[in-house]
Amino acid sequence: MTHDHLEIEHSAGTRQIAAFCSAISQDVGLELTAIWWSWHSTAPAGGARHHLNVKATIGSYDFGFTCADIEGYPTGESTTAVQAHIRAGLQDIVRGAGLL
Repeated sequence: MTHDHLEIEHSAGTRQIAAFCSAISQDVGLELTAIWWSWHSTAPAGGARHHLNVKATIGSYDFGFTCADIEGYPTGESTTAVQAHIRAGLQDIVRGAGLL
């Protein structure tokens, strides 16, 4: 399956994932200063080519997602797994700063 990376990165899934990340960051005590998507063309086909980059006042994190993760988010197919991945990464930022 071939995907246009720009089409994926401007999809409902990416918008919803970024919105979830922004909302949940406050719950774990983070103040985000930037959040953006990038595409890694060197990732293996079917791999995590799409990255949600998060920068907070105390650290940063790079979340890798597959096309299936992004496309399945609005339908509920991958929502639970994506949200768990984001929660864990944000908690890693807090933990790395010695706040947990």
